Amino acid sequence: MEKRVITQSGLTLIELLVGMAVIAAFMTAAMTTFQKALELANRNSRAVQAAYLAEEGVEALKLMRDNGWQASIAPLVPGTAYYFEFAGGMWKSTTTNLFLDGMYERKFVLSQVRRDATTKDIVASGGALDASTTQATVSVSWRGSSGTTTKSIATYIVNLFAN
Repeated sequence: MEKRVITQSGLTLIELLVGMAVIAAFMTAAMTTFQKALELANRNSRAVQAAYLAEEGVEALKLMRDNGWQASIAPLVPGTAYYFEFAGGMWKSTTTNLFLDGMYERKFVLSQVRRDATTKDIVASGGALDASTTQATVSVSWRGSSGTTTKSIATYIVNLFAN
C-alpha cells in the first residue's frame, strides 16, 4: 500500500492573507470610530464653552446695569449689535467686534419692552414703553466644520436702582 502525502502550502498563504485583511478592516474601523469620537468631543467642547461665554455675557450686562443704568444701558440703541469689552476693571459695550480665543464672536442686542397698562405684564405688541426694562439677547457664534453655529440667551435687564 502506498501512502500519499498531500501538501497544503497554498492554503496557509490564503489563510494568512485573509487574516491580515480582517485585521486591517478592524484597525480601519477602530481608527475611524476614534476619529469621529474625537471630532464629536471637540464639537461638544466648543458648544459648552460658547454656552459659558453667553452666560458670562448676561452677567456682564447685569454688572453694567449695576454700575449705572443711565451711563451703561440707556444710551445703547435697540436693535444694534454691541460687543463686550473689559477695560479698567469694568465691562463696557463697544461696536468693535472682539473675538474671544480667536474663535468666538460674542455680541448682544437690546430690544425695547412694552407693558400692558392694567396688568403691567410684558406684551409683544401694544402697551406702554417701559424705559426701565430692556430685553437683552446675548449670542456667541463660532465656525466649525459644518458651518457657523450660534448659541443665544435672552433675558430681561431691569433698572433696579431707578428712582
